[in-house]
This record gives sequence, C-alpha cells and structure tokens, in this order.
Amino acid sequence: MSMRSTLPSMLADETIFSWCSACHSMACGTSGAKTGVALLGGRHAARQHDLPVSLGRLPLLDGADCEEALRMARRHTVAGYYLPFLADGIQKDVARRIQTGTDRFWRRLCSGMSRTRPASHPLKWCADCVVDDQETIGRSCWRTEHQFPTVLTCTRHGGLLLQRRHTNNWLLPKRDDSGDVQRIAAPPTELHTLSEVSSKLRQVHVINPESIRRSALLRLKALGAIHSIRGARHDRIARWFEGTRMSSCLRSLDSGLSSLCSGAWVPDLLWRRKLVVAAHWTVLWAALDWDSPTVGASAFEDAAIGSTVSPDSQALLFPDETPIVARAPDVVQQAFATGDSYADVMRLLSATRGDVVRWLEADSQLRREWRQRLRDGRQAHCVALVGQYVAVNPGARRQDIEVKFASEIRWLREHAPGIARDLFKSMPGRLLMQPRLFD
Repeated sequence: MSMRSTLPSMLADETIFSWCSACHSMACGTSGAKTGVALLGGRHAARQHDLPVSLGRLPLLDGADCEEALRMARRHTVAGYYLPFLADGIQKDVARRIQTGTDRFWRRLCSGMSRTRPASHPLKWCADCVVDDQETIGRSCWRTEHQFPTVLTCTRHGGLLLQRRHTNNWLLPKRDDSGDVQRIAAPPTELHTLSEVSSKLRQVHVINPESIRRSALLRLKALGAIHSIRGARHDRIARWFEGTRMSSCLRSLDSGLSSLCSGAWVPDLLWRRKLVVAAHWTVLWAALDWDSPTVGASAFEDAAIGSTVSPDSQALLFPDETPIVARAPDVVQQAFATGDSYADVMRLLSATRGDVVRWLEADSQLRREWRQRLRDGRQAHCVALVGQYVAVNPGARRQDIEVKFASEIRWLREHAPGIARDLFKSMPGRLLMQPRLFD
C-alpha cells in the first residue's frame, strides 16, 4: 500500500520534518530514503529538517496555490522566523519558487544562508512537551516554534530546550532522550525574553523596518545607552551591549549565537539599516532590559507592526496646560544620584563627558538636584573634617586650622558663609593671649 494513501493530519505547530517522521513511523517504514522520495521527492530529505528544498512536492500541497505554499512554509518550517524580515514582494517570489518546485535556491533567498555562511538549525525539543503530547495526542512531535534559532527555552514550560545537532533519519523526540547539550535547571530570564520575542515572529506578516528601528533607539535612549537617536558613538554602543546580561548568556552558550556576544554588530544594525538578520534583531530586543519576558515580547510585536507611539507625541488634554518637562531616563537619573563627579557618572553610564554635559543641559531639574547634592556633600565633608581635627586637637589655634584646611575653609567662606562664621566662633582665636608690648 502506498504511503500517500493513509496520511495523518498535521498539527497546528508541527514541522514538516515532524509530520514526515510520523508518517514514516505509522507506516512502519524501514527505509528513510523511500519515505523521503514518497513524501518530498528526495532520497536525502531527512537531512533537511529545517527547510525542505522540495517543499512544493509535499502531498498536502497537491493542487495548492502560491499563497498556500507560503502559508505552509511560514507555519511549519523555520521559514516563519525569516519571512517577516522580507518585503511582501520577496515573500511572494519565495512562494512562487516553492510552488513551482523548479528553483532549489529559495532557501537562500529566505534565510540569507549560503555555502560560505550556513545557518545553524539544530533539532530542538522540550522534554515536558514530549510528555504532554504523548499523553494528549498519542505521539510526540517537533514544534515549529522550538526550531527557531533564537528560541532556547520552552515558552510553555520554561525549561531549556534540548538539542540534537545532526540527523540523517526520520525520528520523533523521546522523553528519555538527553540530547547533545546539558540541561540547565533554571535558565536565566534573558533567555526566556529571547524566546518570547522570537515566538512573536509567527504572528507578524511583514515587519515595519522604520518602526522597529526607531523603537529600539528610543528604548536605548530611555536606558541611557545613547543620548540621541540620530547617532551615537559606535564603540559606546558595543560596550553597552557587552555589559548586558544577554551578552553574558550568549557567551556561555554552546551554539552559533555565541558569536553575537561582542556587540560590534549593533551599530550596523541600527544605522546602516541591515534588516535581513533576524537573529540580530531578536537578540538586541531581548537585551533592552524589559520588566518581564511578556512585556518585551509585546513591545516587540507592537514595534514590528508599527503600532508604537513616540513618548514625545502625546497631545495635551487642555491646551492651556503647562507642557510636561522631558526628564532624563531613569538610568541616567540613578547614575547622577550615586555619582559624585563627572568621572563617576561617565563610568556608570559608559558615556563620554560630552554626553554627561548634554544630559545636564537637557534636564534642568536633574542639573539643580545634582548640583545641590554635590554642594551638600562637600559642605558636610568640610565641616566634618574640620570638626574632627578640632575634637582631636583641642588646643589647636584658628591659624593652624586655616593653614591645614585652607581649601575647605575657602570653600565654606564662598558657598556657606553662615556655616563658616559659626564654625570660626567655635574655634580658638588666632591669638589666644594678648602679647605684652613690653616684657
């Protein structure tokens, strides 16, 4: 009996490779090559678990049009991760090439990979999902969302996905399979955010490039990483990314994403409009210090479809109201609240002195608060220093104190004359005893 005569239904979040593996298992197939020829027209189709070259020959696409072929690629292959970053016209071209089956290079057009720059798409699965599928569906499956390059944790169960780098056969995940990587009991929050953001790509048809770029720049400005969205020092942006927890997570991973930990690619992504790099955008977005993975994923979806609103575009309810003064980002305010000098603030923000000056010029309230805090701190330091010396040396004369603490006394006379007078009154006089004119 032909394998095409009894085909199971495909699950909503199942890959083509998973469906073919299920067909091979249910038909008790003994030859992976025969299954590949019967279902995809190729003897080595099992090796192409991410993007089957002969996807148009799938029995489920018999008589289907280009739109249905594109829908199949988007929902049931890794193409759903890359297609949103392609223009609508290019997506239609990919659909035509899949449907006709005459062009074997549509995968390069879709994902940007080539022989010199191959894409790494290891098989990934969640052990908890395998148990749930076997109990509810009756068989396990490879989920499309798990195969995305930057999805490293399960969005349902929260565990780190297991991986298998190579396969030449049709197979389904097993609950007792440990994979090729060590499982982490509690993955960091940044990996959860990265997975949540990446999973949103399945819900976006075409990404708005200007919206996602502007939203990322505004978020960087809110974090204090840049001062203006028009431009910034590229080395500073790279240093900011290298200091994020996302960079540390990528550095510790045993995957192709570890090459993104340097951050040198971030300026090119933001100002040179390089869009056909899906992994770069998702990694950058996950590194923007969101309150939770859900918040970061929702913000990414809004930016991708162009529904974000600039914080400076809020209209006043009443025209006579006084406009709200724009404040510096919270990170910048926190740096000024803890830093006691320009050098401290520059170190906390990884910024230049010019950036610090611009923050102070743009936020008059921050400038007043920082100046007052520095003045209060300097005043308390001067008073405490002089008072401590007088307490230790009760016989010290005012002349000795003025010589020893010349800079402190001079600062108090200039900025706090009242406190300086009170301090002088508590000190011994210059000449404690009146010298006699004649001995």
